[in-house]
Amino acid sequence: MAARAARSTGGTTMRAARSTLTTTCRGAQCGGCEFWEWCDPESEPYLNKLLLDLRNAVWSAREEINGLEAALRDSKNEALQNSQATRCKESNEVECLRAALEKIEATNCGLVDRINKQQKCMTMLICQVSS
Repeated sequence: MAARAARSTGGTTMRAARSTLTTTCRGAQCGGCEFWEWCDPESEPYLNKLLLDLRNAVWSAREEINGLEAALRDSKNEALQNSQATRCKESNEVECLRAALEKIEATNCGLVDRINKQQKCMTMLICQVSS
């Protein structure tokens, strides 16, 4: 049995110019498949140019979006690296300041001990002079 083809037009006004070609396969009586193919009439040169311009605008917009997304990713990565470098630098500065503070505190303890010894000596001298 040969394949049958029937031509019918769309039922809406928007599809008035569009028609469909339905090709039924051999096994259609046994639950086979149906193949649908749209047959559009040739479009006008103005419409072709308009569609090509629209396609090119969409491609251009997609390229621009991809470029902007890549730039955003690069900026985020750079900011993250700068943040990590800053943290590392700040950590080193904090360690240096802690070391300097420990040195100052050690010096301070030594000075406090010397002052206490001198005060004891002065107190002993004052006690000896007054007696």
